[in-house]
Amino acid sequence: MANNFDISGSKDKTFTDLDIKLSSSEALESSSPAETSATDVRRARAQEMAKQIAMNIGFGNDDQNTDNHESAQGSNEATRVTEMATRPASRTSSGAQRPASQRTGAQRPVSGQRRPVQSGSQRTANGQRRPAPQNAARRPASSRPAQPANRRRRKKKSSGGKTAAFFLIGLLVLVIGMGYFIGLVLTNGAFLPNTTINGVDVGGMNLQEATEAVDNSDIATTLVLTQEDGSVAYSILLDEFGYTYNTDEQIQKLYSGIDRKTWFTSLFKTTEYKLEASLSYDEPKLKQRLQNIKWAVIEPQNAFITNSGGNYQIVDAVDGNEVDAEGLVNHILEEVRKGKLKVTISDYYSVRKAEIQSADLQEKLKFYQQFKDFTITIDFDYTQEKLSMDDYLSWLEFKDDGTYSVKHDEVAHYVSYLADTYDTYGTTRNFHATLQGNIRVEQGPQGTYGWLIDKDKTTEKIKKLLLEGKSTTIDPVYATRLDKYGVAFFTYKSDESARSAETDIGNTYIEVDLTAQRMWYYENGVCKFQTDQIVTGLASDSERITPEGVYEILEKKSPDYLSGDGYSDVYVKYFIRISYEGIGFHDLSRGSYGGNIYLTNGSHGCINMKLAEVEKLYGMVKGGTPVIMYY
Repeated sequence: MANNFDISGSKDKTFTDLDIKLSSSEALESSSPAETSATDVRRARAQEMAKQIAMNIGFGNDDQNTDNHESAQGSNEATRVTEMATRPASRTSSGAQRPASQRTGAQRPVSGQRRPVQSGSQRTANGQRRPAPQNAARRPASSRPAQPANRRRRKKKSSGGKTAAFFLIGLLVLVIGMGYFIGLVLTNGAFLPNTTINGVDVGGMNLQEATEAVDNSDIATTLVLTQEDGSVAYSILLDEFGYTYNTDEQIQKLYSGIDRKTWFTSLFKTTEYKLEASLSYDEPKLKQRLQNIKWAVIEPQNAFITNSGGNYQIVDAVDGNEVDAEGLVNHILEEVRKGKLKVTISDYYSVRKAEIQSADLQEKLKFYQQFKDFTITIDFDYTQEKLSMDDYLSWLEFKDDGTYSVKHDEVAHYVSYLADTYDTYGTTRNFHATLQGNIRVEQGPQGTYGWLIDKDKTTEKIKKLLLEGKSTTIDPVYATRLDKYGVAFFTYKSDESARSAETDIGNTYIEVDLTAQRMWYYENGVCKFQTDQIVTGLASDSERITPEGVYEILEKKSPDYLSGDGYSDVYVKYFIRISYEGIGFHDLSRGSYGGNIYLTNGSHGCINMKLAEVEKLYGMVKGGTPVIMYY
């Protein structure tokens, strides 16, 4: 006989309160008293085992097992244990009940497996299933075992989880839908985000804003001419040649073709448009503008030798360039016709090599290293001029064999500079006269005093020294005056001690006031001699008048014989010559001296003196002493 049990529990009861009952009262009534007693015993055991299982799996705590899935498993296990305990004991082949001690483990239910309960069927002695009696009535629904309470709670839980999931999905769909709708509203009437036209970001702009932004971009105002590296070489305003263009129609087409339903895709990509506008411009005016440009041409720089603290080295040449101006203008015009406003111009430049390369200077560099300390010093008494290699290097012309020559014109130019700086002959001098004070005295037609460089001879002298390459100090070659026989009579070079940066007269000189008919001799600034007993040339005769000027003592003779117009071989005791033409100081016996005699009875140009006075002067002065005569 099969027995079914209903094990049920609630939140208000523990497992000990479970009501374990026989499913069928019919089965109890049909059992014998012995069987009933055995059944009671088994039922009691089953209840104890069920309590123990419940305690082990946690049914003893009401708060923790209300909705616990493990409580359902414990309840199921208790049900199976009760069924095992209340099942009739196995019988032997004779129908007697087999003692419990003889039951084999094979007859025990396997843990975790529920033995199917068959109502109204029995098995035969050999294990075959005996059909149930035909009159066995089906148990009414009210008498069927009830389902465990934890199984009902599991179904309620499953139903609640699905409801929450459906709610979250619905909420997500609602949020996405609202976001999409908001984006659709915001992009309505505007370009989508991340949209550029000709490099201008027009995202979020309406049609008018986008059109103005593109029209006002930099590329739309200037024609840019660039070098190969992209740097701007020239720029021309489009207004200068009437350049106009129109992209409005194309922007309108782009705007009208926007699919705003897909606005959200623009958040993840950039859409770029390059528009070629319809344009118009005055090409002849542009051509004229281009032809007026002075295209940058870099002049090549020759290699050269530089001096850094006495260390000479070659600086390499720098190549320049030249431009095909006509070809460049035509190229720019062609590019503008294509609508391009950025044109590269470097292709129309070509390299222009320097004439002097580093290799050309190797021999010269050797000379530099050899003659870097070679100098020529030119002495001017109170100062010097020094020629170093930096000065004369450009005067040298190097040959392929390593030799060199000196450029005459370069040296002559330098010597002219020396003459202009240091020559005093022929200049007008400042002079402090004894009676008249500060005056200006010209050189005079017969004046002989001063320094005068012989340019040609000095040039040749310096050239020779440059070729020799030996440092030295020299005087310039000064000019000479030849006599009638072609012999040098005097040199335009006076007393070196008299020369200074301010004057070349010094403080030792003879002064003659031709108007006052007086004379003085100053030695080192001290008057050593003076007289008013002189007669100079006849002032009324231009051939005999004593010319004013700056002279020097050319020679002294004692005695001497003088000759001139209207006289010859006139004996004089002392003669001090100051001009090439024969003017000088000499003795001459006269009835009177000084005053205004020179106006009516003057000499032939010399300065007549009393014998005693000229004798004294003769012994005091020496050759080269300056003589200043003035009216």
